[in-house]
Amino acid sequence: MHWFLPILGFGLALQVSGQLLNVQFNSNGLEKSGVKMAPYGSPEFQSLFPSLVNPASAVGADGIYPYSFVLTNTTKKTILMYSAQWEYDGPFKNRANITFNTWNLTGLQDATSDDIGPGTSRLVTPIMRLGRLPGPNAQTVSTSLASLLPKFLKSSSVVVKLQSVLWDDFSSSGPDGGNGVAHALAYLAAERDLMQEIVSAWGPSNNAAAVTQILSQEAGPSPGRMGVNASEGYEAAYKVYKQSRARSLSRLAANGVDKLVQMAQIAVKLKQYPTTPTP
Repeated sequence: MHWFLPILGFGLALQVSGQLLNVQFNSNGLEKSGVKMAPYGSPEFQSLFPSLVNPASAVGADGIYPYSFVLTNTTKKTILMYSAQWEYDGPFKNRANITFNTWNLTGLQDATSDDIGPGTSRLVTPIMRLGRLPGPNAQTVSTSLASLLPKFLKSSSVVVKLQSVLWDDFSSSGPDGGNGVAHALAYLAAERDLMQEIVSAWGPSNNAAAVTQILSQEAGPSPGRMGVNASEGYEAAYKVYKQSRARSLSRLAANGVDKLVQMAQIAVKLKQYPTTPTP
């Protein structure tokens, strides 16, 4: 294995099953903000890896690890979202990429979230949630490998980038090339505004019809979009997330508008939202 220091960051050239791989890692300077990127093959990666992956999920996934890294939060803050990108040769002599903006902001710092707390680490791979315990099932790993590995192995190089992180004080670090910070803040702002609208519509007279009308207006035509492309910015993400959140809350309202309003009241009162979310 040969280590070198390219302009972008750091990288490695190694032989796997007789094939030479050229993998470069770009931290985008995030180590200055207390976010460490330990690439595959480094002593820190080898040391941390066994505790960061479920052995059951890891079966057969060896081929993807050369394109992976361990992210470590060395600060006293919590990382709410991180964005990573894998750039490779596309089918038309262009450079294509896969971008993962990883977060779960439904509860903020709860047991189901993707938070990375102070002093903790996360395995980051191009297979979604392989580094998030308990991890995906074997079929998901197998299907992802069949899709990803041929693209990476045919590429003259693969550049693995840590794009950005969003902290628990809603500040951010990194260039946010995948719009991860913008999307996370848009999700939070959309949820905050919708919850406030629900509480306001309910009012002192317990106006269930007004709540239902708000949800219908915000949900828009069905089925609507559920996801946002990495190339789309804050405004597009805000619109999509507000509509999709309104549709999910409409389904909850079918079990009782009063229960939905109670949830909205709790969120407005207790959940921390950014006050000025626009990037």
